[in-house]
Amino acid sequence: MPVKTVLVKKWIHENLRCIRTIDDIASVFGVSPETLRKSFVRGERTALSDFVTHERVERAKSLLLSTRLRCFEIAYHAGFSREDVGAKAFRRLTGETMEHFRKSRVGGKDEESTYNGSRSSLNRRDPIYDDILRLASRANR
Repeated sequence: MPVKTVLVKKWIHENLRCIRTIDDIASVFGVSPETLRKSFVRGERTALSDFVTHERVERAKSLLLSTRLRCFEIAYHAGFSREDVGAKAFRRLTGETMEHFRKSRVGGKDEESTYNGSRSSLNRRDPIYDDILRLASRANR
């Protein structure tokens, strides 16, 4: 039975941080990883792993523009296993580093001078604020 790629894409978008392998996605939909890969390529004309990477880079771009999280934190929140993996994927797909992407779009030197890179620089209006508080409370249990 073919898997509906629209549902797969929606699930990936909503669960990006918890996906580690294609097997994780396949188990949710009750199919083998190979069946999922083939269905996805047929429906979307792109590899499932490429789609997941693209979604993670898009999430990283959004976080770079809307938060003051540091690059290694953004890589984590976008679902990359390590900062260097996220940095390489980001550069491969955008042609620039995360740091350059933020500086070139957020406002140059004026914005740069107010950004201190600390974890405490996150403000309550940032969309990821509640998510970070929830994670911190779980870690402190």
